[in-house]
Amino acid sequence: MLKFNIPPLVSSLLLQKIYLSFMFILGIWLFFLYNKKYSIEILKDIRPLRLLYCIIMFIMGIVVTTTVHHVYKGYLFPCNIFDLMFIGIAISFSLLFSIITNNLEDIESDKITNPERPSITNTIPHDHYRIIAWICLFLAFVYSVAVNFVSFFLILVFTGNYFLYSMPPLRLKMVPIISKFILALNSIVLLLLGSMFVAGKVTIPREIIVYLLILFTATYNFIDIKDYEGDKKAGIMTLPVILGQTKSKFVIGLSFLLLYPSAYFILKDVKVLLFSLILGILQFFFLIKKRYNEKPVIIIYTISVVLFIYYFVRLTRT
Repeated sequence: MLKFNIPPLVSSLLLQKIYLSFMFILGIWLFFLYNKKYSIEILKDIRPLRLLYCIIMFIMGIVVTTTVHHVYKGYLFPCNIFDLMFIGIAISFSLLFSIITNNLEDIESDKITNPERPSITNTIPHDHYRIIAWICLFLAFVYSVAVNFVSFFLILVFTGNYFLYSMPPLRLKMVPIISKFILALNSIVLLLLGSMFVAGKVTIPREIIVYLLILFTATYNFIDIKDYEGDKKAGIMTLPVILGQTKSKFVIGLSFLLLYPSAYFILKDVKVLLFSLILGILQFFFLIKKRYNEKPVIIIYTISVVLFIYYFVRLTRT
């Protein structure tokens, strides 16, 4: 019979993490039983593509650190499997807190562009909606603290950036360039979270951070296109409001077309130039379409980041 000698401290930590995992599953189930309508509305409000993008950015931080720098923390060890799950949970709850608080602040503009949101339909009363947001924030901090202090700090920075972006008194979403820099910074924070999780220190190469920061800041304006009418009425000075919808779509599409192929100057690979040019043309096409749909832009956006990091890892290892 196989026997595993697990140190008492590790055994205690493992039991704590098992307990927190059961608490998460039980909590979600109890909330569903408590109010099925609220649960469905919150589930619809989670923005799955945006959440997937955030999780992928975290995973990319792990991939770069483990493959390029040959740092392996042993994250298949039971405690670390739970930690991976907890960070995913923390990111999800942090994003949900940001989404709900943003919805409550954007009621006037959402009446025009997003009338299906709970803050507009009132399927969840505003006071209950606000309480749910703060519960999500609390849970994001609980599950990040359960990993380590660094994870908690980076989740705090991630949440704080979104708060500065969408909430008064600063409400930086109303400042065109700075607003997108804040969102770009959050993508980098998730990369660093993945790197810190594996190595305990930042190992993401500086050139990747700088390139992605420029790329995200320049191209992330696409998220404002669908909210053009509402933002215009609310006086939120996004790029589409400043330039007009048609011109802004062309400018944002052009930024994709120019910045995607510039990855070649970092990776020095003709294949990268070809792939990035194709993806840039696709983004340009989807953006200037008369009937704009954000979903394919987000999907290609995520794929392009993954491919960029994949090529960097591949070229570094050869």
